[in-house]
Amino acid sequence: MIELPEAAVLAAQINKTLVGKKIKNVVAAHTPHKLAWYFGDPQEYKGLLAGNVLTGATSYGGQVEISAGKAKLVKLDNPKEVYGLLSAQAYQEFIASEESQS
Repeated sequence: MIELPEAAVLAAQINKTLVGKKIKNVVAAHTPHKLAWYFGDPQEYKGLLAGNVLTGATSYGGQVEISAGKAKLVKLDNPKEVYGLLSAQAYQEFIASEESQS
């Protein structure tokens, strides 16, 4: 788990270097393992995240929440690897928008 000071530093670094950058591509569950958690189907993450702009990061305890459009990614573990969870609301809005376009 990320320690409190690490989470604060990671959020500050993300805000300094990544805010305003556009997500070009998303690969989720490329190498499945027991330490990655997803909300909903990870194969739908590309449609939800690609093209969004990173708007900010905040530390909450030992976690870092990264905002990108309506999506929220939560960084839980190793500072060198990002494992994401989308907020339930963002995922449901994505599914609803996909269904309305069908």
